[in-house]
Amino acid sequence: MNQKQCHILIAGAGIGGLALALALSRIGVYVEVLEQSHTLGEGGAGLQLSPNAYGILKDWGLDDKYDLTLSANFPVAIQARDAATNDVLSELQLGARAVNLYGAHYATMHRADLHKLLLNAVRKQPKLNIHRNAKVERAQDTATGVKVSTERDDLTYEADALVGCDGLWSFMREHVVGTDAPIATGHVAWRALLPFSMVPNDFRQDCVHAWMAPHMHIVAYPVRRGEFLNIVVVTEDDQPADTPSRQSWSRDATGLSPLDVKNNCQTFALNKKVIELLKTVNIGNGGGWTRWTLFDRAPISSSLDMYNPQHPRFALLGDAAHPMRPYLAQGAAMALEDAQALALAVQENWGDLPKAFQTYANRRWQRVAKVQVQSRRNGEIYHMQGMMRMARNVALRLAGPKLMEMPWLYQGPRI
Repeated sequence: MNQKQCHILIAGAGIGGLALALALSRIGVYVEVLEQSHTLGEGGAGLQLSPNAYGILKDWGLDDKYDLTLSANFPVAIQARDAATNDVLSELQLGARAVNLYGAHYATMHRADLHKLLLNAVRKQPKLNIHRNAKVERAQDTATGVKVSTERDDLTYEADALVGCDGLWSFMREHVVGTDAPIATGHVAWRALLPFSMVPNDFRQDCVHAWMAPHMHIVAYPVRRGEFLNIVVVTEDDQPADTPSRQSWSRDATGLSPLDVKNNCQTFALNKKVIELLKTVNIGNGGGWTRWTLFDRAPISSSLDMYNPQHPRFALLGDAAHPMRPYLAQGAAMALEDAQALALAVQENWGDLPKAFQTYANRRWQRVAKVQVQSRRNGEIYHMQGMMRMARNVALRLAGPKLMEMPWLYQGPRI
């Protein structure tokens, strides 16, 4: 293929943007990435890469060429626990079992480590450029291409198409879907990294731990090759949501912890061992807690949420199209699947990007919508109280592994 035949701009150099840049460059597309920040990197904390996501990274060669296996942890199981008793209600075995069933590992990583791996791979691709301080300010599509102006460098970029990978507060979304601001979910995520040397002995297993309680849940797993335990506590917030800017929707919570949240942890008797784990964060040297207000949008209802034929040279990917609540741990995975699917559609419809974008959206939207709906449902299940909580616990004890297994998800999309 002649690379000059296809030139695509990508708005955003996060995990989704870099994944798409890598996938497209591997098939011969000339790619330019426009990143609004002056630095390239990811903050945040940990993430989970289920087999559907890890398999894509493996297909791209990141497992052996770019030390993916040295940056990831490979938990042996997911344990569902009751937060009051700390009892294991059910356990889903991972490790070799996941590889045998789905062809890929189930892994956990720090977001920054995954971003660095993708960035290193992207930088080795020919004819691929990343422009920093290049926030997209104006975008115009024509019958044959796009013209994009950026805010800081006052330059105009021209290409065959533009894909918005610019996250929850996407500028490009307005050009595809229209103006629809994200909505506060009423949930808050408290995130922390605890040095593994400080983790209480009861929680030093190489597992994904998930504790469920009324109005809240806790997830913890190792990252950074076992150097840290990533902890996420999601609580229901009865206070009005802050209105975040596009640039920042988290805030430092130094000196506070989720144990201080009114009407959540204080009104439910957490097991003392779980409390000990949470209290250890504030005396550790991992940086304390960061408080994230969770926003999302309604699950997508058609391919028009990812591609609109009225603007045939624009498309959306990842959170720009379909933000995910974190209760299925599929945010990064869906962005990786999007990137793989979009590149395949471009390859199949070389020279006809509108048809490629339509093919991509048609293939992706129903699976993504199902994941969004199931993520919301998981949040309801995790936070059950009263008789519903008791019924959930009985069901997990009796048929837990079958309830926790998700072959429709972990096997990846069938294209």
